[in-house]
Amino acid sequence: MGAGEVGRVVEVWRGVEEKDVLTWTTMIHCFTQNVEYEKGLVMFYEMLEEGVKPNDQTIFCVLLACAKAGVLETGVRVHDYVVSNGQGLKKGITTALVDMYVKCGSFVNASRVFDMAEEKVLRTWSVMIWGCAKCFDKMKSSRIKPDGVVFLAIMTACSHARNIDHALRFINNMSIEHDFVIWGALFSACRAHKNIQMAEYASGKLLEVEPKHPGGYGFLSNVYAGIAGGKM
Repeated sequence: MGAGEVGRVVEVWRGVEEKDVLTWTTMIHCFTQNVEYEKGLVMFYEMLEEGVKPNDQTIFCVLLACAKAGVLETGVRVHDYVVSNGQGLKKGITTALVDMYVKCGSFVNASRVFDMAEEKVLRTWSVMIWGCAKCFDKMKSSRIKPDGVVFLAIMTACSHARNIDHALRFINNMSIEHDFVIWGALFSACRAHKNIQMAEYASGKLLEVEPKHPGGYGFLSNVYAGIAGGKM
C-alpha cells in the first residue's frame, strides 16, 4: 500500500464516528505494515486518550512498531501498560516483548521477560536465541574471547528451541577447543529431540576427543539401544 493509499484510508477512518478496538488496531497495523511506525505509535496514544482499551493484537502491533523503530522508551511504557492493566504475559505478548527488547538492544530486560514467562513457545525461544547471537557478535567484535560456558549456554538455548542444526553451527564456529562437555551437550540435545543421525555424529566426536573416556562408549551404546528399541 503506497503513501497516497494510506492517506485515503486515514481520511475514511477519521470519518468513522464510533471507533472500537478493532478499528483502531486495524489503523495501527496499517501504519506499521507501511513502515510508518511513529504514526502508528501516535495513533496508539490517541486510542488510549479516547478511552478505548487495546486488546492483545493491538499490543502486539504496537510492540512490533517499537521494535522496528528501535524506540526503547516507548516499548518500556507499553510494557508498563500491559503489567498495570493486568493483561499478563501471554505467549504472543511475551514473544513480542522479548523481540522488542532484543531489537532495541536491552538484553537485560529481554532476559527478565523471558525468565518470567510461564510458557515459552518455539518462537519465544527463537527470538531469545537471535538476541543471544547478536550479543555474542558484539562480544566477539569487542575482542573478548568466549569460553566453554558461553557456548554451552547458547547450545542449551538452541536445544530448548529444538534448533539442533543451529547448535552444530555454533560448535563449528567456535574459537575454542571442542571438548567432551560441548559434544556431550549436543548429544543430549539430539537424544532429547530424537535426532538419531546427529546423536550418532555427536557420540562419534565424543570418542574422537576422549577415546578413553568410559562415558563416550556409553553415549554411543545408548544411541544404538535407542534405535533398536524404537525409543529414539
